[in-house]
This record gives sequence, structure tokens and C-alpha cells, in this order.
Amino acid sequence: MLFPWGYLDIVMSLVSWFYLAPSLASMTEFAPGWITMIWLRNLFWLTLVAGGLHWWFYIRRSQGTEFKFDDRWLATDNKAFLWGDQVRDNMFWSLVSGVTICTAWEAVTLKLSNSSKLIN
Repeated sequence: MLFPWGYLDIVMSLVSWFYLAPSLASMTEFAPGWITMIWLRNLFWLTLVAGGLHWWFYIRRSQGTEFKFDDRWLATDNKAFLWGDQVRDNMFWSLVSGVTICTAWEAVTLKLSNSSKLIN
């Protein structure tokens, strides 16, 4: 890990836990409210981080192709991708499928760890 990135991960984790997570008391039973809150938080972080990296590396092209594995840029007008665009395809699968699966896993984990049956 490079110096600042580990600290950035820690700060993001602390902000998520203390300011963007539902209360532990609300997670004793599955409810759409707190699960939606987690889904929105995960959507926010993925959009911020992945969107920021996309902006830096693909829109600004700040490094050019110097460190790219493949010298080609993201595909457009390609039938292999949803809506013919690689960026839209990546966004759809990451934001809809990835965030949903991550949130489901987190909700189950938080619910089980907060269950009164496990404590007694």
C-alpha cells in the first residue's frame, strides 16, 4: 500500500460506521429502511471512488497509456456491451448488481452479528 491510501481507507471506514450506518438497535430485524440506507451508502462510496478514478484515468487521461495493460481506450458503439458502451455497461453491473450483492452480504452479516440469539 502506498502511504496515503491506507489512511484514506481507514477514514472512509470510520465515516461510514459512525455517520452513514444505521443504528445497531434498528438492525435486530430485517427492515427495508436500514437496508436501503446501507445500499445508498455503498452506492455513494462506489460512485465517489470508482467515478473519481474513472475521471482521473479515462476522462482526464492523466497517465496516458504509460501504465495501461491494454493501449485501447474504453469501447463505444460495440454490441458486446449493454447499450453499446463499455462505460455504461460497467456502471450498470457495478452500481446495480455489485452494490446490491455487497449490501445483501453486509445486511445479513450485520443482522446476524446483532442478533440477540447469538448473544444469549
